[in-house]
Amino acid sequence: MCSLNFSRGMYACGLQGQKCFEDSLFSCSDCCVSRINRHLSAVASSRVVLAPMAMPRVRIAVVGDVHDDWDSTKDRRALEVLKPDLVLFTGDFGNENVDLVHSISKLDLLKAAILGNHDCWYTIPRSSSDAVEAQLESLGNSHIGYSRMDISELKLSVIGARPFSWGGDDFGRTHELLKERYGIKGLNESANKISSLALNAPTDHVLVFLGHNGPAGLSSEPSDICGKDWSRTSTGDHGDPDLEMALKNVKQKGLHNVQLVIFGHMHKQLHLNRGDRTMLVRGPDNIIYVNAAVVPRVRNVSSKSNNTGITEWETIRNFTIIDVMNNQVTRVAETWIRVGENDFVDSETILYSCMPQ
Repeated sequence: MCSLNFSRGMYACGLQGQKCFEDSLFSCSDCCVSRINRHLSAVASSRVVLAPMAMPRVRIAVVGDVHDDWDSTKDRRALEVLKPDLVLFTGDFGNENVDLVHSISKLDLLKAAILGNHDCWYTIPRSSSDAVEAQLESLGNSHIGYSRMDISELKLSVIGARPFSWGGDDFGRTHELLKERYGIKGLNESANKISSLALNAPTDHVLVFLGHNGPAGLSSEPSDICGKDWSRTSTGDHGDPDLEMALKNVKQKGLHNVQLVIFGHMHKQLHLNRGDRTMLVRGPDNIIYVNAAVVPRVRNVSSKSNNTGITEWETIRNFTIIDVMNNQVTRVAETWIRVGENDFVDSETILYSCMPQ
């Protein structure tokens, strides 16, 4: 059926798959014109409920904590299978692995990244180092820490949380680094910085927050999405309080559509072989919180060559795939891509699914 969107001055004929603008109406098919005329007549005589224009799907591929597991050629091939519109990196590329970060900066896809605690591993408690500066220089505007990326063609804005996070109730050993580079001296200043970035984003954009660590307020047990799991007696929340405060500030204003908070740091596999962590939570605020830290993210698998019968080794590579449609998250999946003689989806676990409204 046809739908009319007067605010955009556009008609759409679903049967024909064509879009017709007012200034080129007569270039449309007879089917479309006829249906438009019938709808215009109906508007004159009765109230018509108009169907909104459907927004295209936006696919986000999240690369969780890398920890040296990145191959520019193989991971690029994996991303070709996934066909994302945007690639997000949660940090911890390695212990100040400058060469690896430089190779990721060359990825020829739309991307954003945030540096984690391992990316300043040798720097702290000093305020800065050549390695940290080199990573930030390589990433350039792709580094989203305490900044915002507005992507008009996707109707989406990525808000960068505090970089170099270790998690917990304070800045810990990164205090001097954050003060020198960003002028941030405490959690309240950090929360205000993050919320200010979000509140100045276009109000018709979906907001996606990207942090190295997730927010406080979601965890109490070791297996929770940001729960402490260091020992058998560990318990409590290891989320970032400043990110929690920033999200509350933005939600209270009610001006923006906050859909996603994406992070890593808290690895899926719990310490002491106690199983797996919960990796996705839908909060009481209806925000989808996604932990993408599946570590290690690369595994070797055997494959028998069809030509020789000899067993060879291939790799499967992890990504968290998030689909957004009609301004809401519709699907989140932990996805493994096999890269070898053929590249394909090896396995997938659906973490969240919702029909678009």
